[in-house]
Parts: sequence; structure tokens; C-alpha cells
Amino acid sequence: MKFDFLLCGSPDDAFYAQFSMFRKSLDALGGAYRDARLVVVFGAGREIPLPVRWEPYFDRIEIVWADCDEYRRVETFAQSDLRFELIRPGADVAFICDADTLMMSAFPQEFLSEMVRAPFIGAVIAHYPFPIDFAGDDLQRKSFDSIARALTQRWPRVHATVMRRFPFLRRFLPILPGMHTDDVWEILGRRFLDRSPDMSFGYTLQPEGQRLRCPFYINYGFLAGTPSLLATLYDELRVMQPEIATTVGESVGFYGQTAIALVVDKLGLRRRALPMRFNYPNDPIADQMYPDEMADIVLLHYLRTELFDRHRVFSIEKEFERFLSLDLAGSNRSFQHRARAITGGAFPFSRAV
Repeated sequence: MKFDFLLCGSPDDAFYAQFSMFRKSLDALGGAYRDARLVVVFGAGREIPLPVRWEPYFDRIEIVWADCDEYRRVETFAQSDLRFELIRPGADVAFICDADTLMMSAFPQEFLSEMVRAPFIGAVIAHYPFPIDFAGDDLQRKSFDSIARALTQRWPRVHATVMRRFPFLRRFLPILPGMHTDDVWEILGRRFLDRSPDMSFGYTLQPEGQRLRCPFYINYGFLAGTPSLLATLYDELRVMQPEIATTVGESVGFYGQTAIALVVDKLGLRRRALPMRFNYPNDPIADQMYPDEMADIVLLHYLRTELFDRHRVFSIEKEFERFLSLDLAGSNRSFQHRARAITGGAFPFSRAV
């Protein structure tokens, strides 16, 4: 099969090292993974040549730069969104991943076979509801939502009364910090779908008895699909995402995956909530809740930083050596073993940093 993996980040040693390790994790699996196309998209205020010391590790990594003006306008979403446009039409399956992820094992054959036979958008549902916050710039804008929020601050009882007594007017209400997640999704659904959203899923790291419902709201660290299906998703995402940003607050940074949830619902795209193993966080809560998934991780998302720094562990030799020497448990231990296996236990980029 022909795979496309697309990652993005900033032009610095931390991301150079993460991208290089991702390439190593693909190569270690052999076969179609070694032959897979890996594209990394950089974003910054100006293009920076790849340092010569990193060239040996990027000989099989395709580099693309996001437009610098677009980066100044929307920052990291410039390179994040560009990944969709770089997917090869001839690829069988494309995977959009965060930089702080690592392939641990091959995808199950039944997952790949069904993806090709009956394509779907595949991802793991997000761990928790997204926070609501608004920076000063958000509140200063002369948009419908910013004006409504300013008015609500003066007359909060008006908002509460409408929410309770006139639910059909929810599409016109602003989203406020601290609002219950059900109300947030109801407002977003009424506004962008003209109906309530499909709340068939649940946040994955909330306790079973306390798990709140949500739409197909994913953790953006991993997103899989066929090229044509992801192109359909992206066409609508470009339209909806800026409006979502105004509604939930650009300062939060979760409006991209919020938009994915609503676009998938709006277009009726076939989607599947994948088991945790497809985007497994190095989180002790996940280890406790999903022991069977932890035993068979496909892609590990090393986003938790309590025990080691994800931006330093592969870019600084002393940090790498300290990481390998730690007495770790659970998914962190699995990650440690995988890093040792694909590097031979030696600092992987000694010529680079």
C-alpha cells in the first residue's frame, strides 16, 4: 500500500529531531512503512534553510514551507492546514499526525482493508472537552460574537433566560467561558448545522460513569483517511474553521478539531472513532483506563511532559540519555523501549546537535 504521513512544526532543533525520529520509526517497521512518503510542513515568519548538520536525517523527508504571510496571519494553522493540500491523490491512505508522535507498530490489516474498501475518517476522540477562553484581541473585534459577549457581561440574566426558555434561539447566543459542554455543542450545532449535532461519542479520558457526550470531536494528533475523503473534509474546513475561531476564541487553539467535528457531521462523512491505541497518550490515566490498548499501541502521542520534555528528549544528548535511564512505567516505558530499539540506545543525532 502507498502511505502518506504529513506532519508540521517550526524550524528548530526540537522539531528537526522529532521529524527525524518519526522517519526512523517508519523505517524500523519495514515494507510499506519504509517506502512511505513523509512530508513535514514548516511555518515561520521567514523561510530558513535546513541546517547542514540535519541534512543526513532528512534525505527521505519531503520539506514544504507554508506561506510566510499566511503564517503571520493565522500562525501555526498555516502549516497545519497546508498538510491537507499536499496529500497525493494516488496514495491509498493518508495520515495527518502531530510532531510529537511515534509509530510503535504497524496498523492492523483489517483497519487498512476497510479504509480502502469503504473509506472513512478515522481518529481517536479527544480526551476532554475543549476550554473556552477569549484573549483581549478576540473581545475587541467587531464581530457578532464579540459584541454579544460584551452585552452578556452587562446583562448575564438575559443569556441564562434565553438558554433555558428559548432553545431555538441558541444559534444567536455567544459562547462564554465556563459554559457547560452540552450547551456549547448545542449552540455550535444550531449555528453551523441548523440543528443539534450528533452526540454519539464520549470524551476518552473521563471516567466511564462521568463521561460526557460529544460529536466526532477528535484529538488532532492523528487523523486518517483516503485522499479523496480528506480533500472533501478540507474543502469545507477552510470555510468553517475561521468562523469557528471567532465563535470559540482563537486563543484557545482547539478550533481546528472543533471544526472537524462539525464538518464531518454537516457533510455526513463516514467516520469511525478508533481505539485508543491509534493515538495513545503517554498518560497514567490512559494506562489505568485502557490496559489492553496500552499493550498494543500503534502510534504513541508523547504529549505529557511531567517526566521528560518532548522538545528536548531527542534533540539534546544529555536529555536523551536521562530519558533512557529513567525507571518508567506503562506507556512511558513502552515509548522508552521503542526509542531504544530504533536508535540502538545511542543518541540518534550526535552529528546534528
